[in-house]
Amino acid sequence: MDRGLRLEYRKASELRANPHNWRKHSLPQRKALQSVIDEVGWAGALLYNERTERLIDGHLRQEISNNGDTVPVLVGSWTEDEERLILATLDPIGAMARTDKDAITALLETVETNDESIQSLLDNLPQPSSLDLAKESVLGYHLADVYAPKLAYRIEAAWRARGTLALELFAGSGQLSDWYRRRFRDVVTNDREQSMATDWHETAKDWLEKHLQEHSGFTFIDFDDEGTPLEEIDCFFGLLSAKRRAGFVLALTDGFGKSLKYHGRRSHILWPGGGRSTTKDYHEYEARVTEWMGNRASGAGWVGDLWSSIRSERGSVLYQTWWFGRACKGTLRGGASK
Repeated sequence: MDRGLRLEYRKASELRANPHNWRKHSLPQRKALQSVIDEVGWAGALLYNERTERLIDGHLRQEISNNGDTVPVLVGSWTEDEERLILATLDPIGAMARTDKDAITALLETVETNDESIQSLLDNLPQPSSLDLAKESVLGYHLADVYAPKLAYRIEAAWRARGTLALELFAGSGQLSDWYRRRFRDVVTNDREQSMATDWHETAKDWLEKHLQEHSGFTFIDFDDEGTPLEEIDCFFGLLSAKRRAGFVLALTDGFGKSLKYHGRRSHILWPGGGRSTTKDYHEYEARVTEWMGNRASGAGWVGDLWSSIRSERGSVLYQTWWFGRACKGTLRGGASK
């Protein structure tokens, strides 16, 4: 389809940033890009929508240019819906490309630079022997697979929440974090593993006890634990301020089905007293979690509406998304009214 795409040179100051741009640029990235442009000149163009008069791609290149500089710009015409689709998919599609380890090794051996910022970028590339397995590309997009139905329901829940503040307590390598950053103005990440590039490195329970109150304006919270996050969720509802009235979305991943199936061990939270598990326990596991979540929230003065609940292909991991609002007189659990 012909969009009248053409190359023009325009003043950087004339290009308006896109309010939906979700990419955040670190200082090292800014320095590296500036150094590459200084060394080789412009080798790419910004992408601009003349219909909305907004940039789609190239925000950092525009930011580091002097206002009076002219920059190369690909100009096209798209609707606002088309613009958002391009904005959401342009870089992630590029990041899906596989790496030829021999080719990148050969290329890096021939690249020379005297600039410290560029050399630092090259030095911090994933080692060639592990490039195909790397969970994070140079651009910051995480390539590890996410179970597709889980990802679909998480994205849907994130977009149904108000896009202000999201809390991710088991962020891991950030497969979901990048998606959340496209929706929320702020995303606070935590993972106890020191090797993860998160804002905090504490157990989820410790983080809740120390920091929940200072982030009380959240509208979305994710307990993405391949073990079981029910103890942390129990702590969370106990810490919620009685003054809070605003509702929120809660997402959880609970992998305790593995213990039921393979280790024959019950959860003391779902089955007081614990004990050995049975086949019936495994099949009723999803219903047990759902009932416990509703009861725990109700005990803290909240009404839960279960938006989605699915089990993994093997059935051992449960993924749920909930909406919780303050309970009021005449309201039944699940959101129905008398």
